[in-house]
Amino acid sequence: LLTLDLSIIQELEKLGDSLKSKIITERMLRPYVNKLFKEQK
Repeated sequence: LLTLDLSIIQELEKLGDSLKSKIITERMLRPYVNKLFKEQK
């Protein structure tokens, strides 16, 4: 999943797939990709 910190990926996985539509999209996560670990939080 892009190059996000593992803790962020784990939190996203906790959301599960029970929703009818995506609430977090790849486009929404793009600003975090090139940031340092501390900046991602």
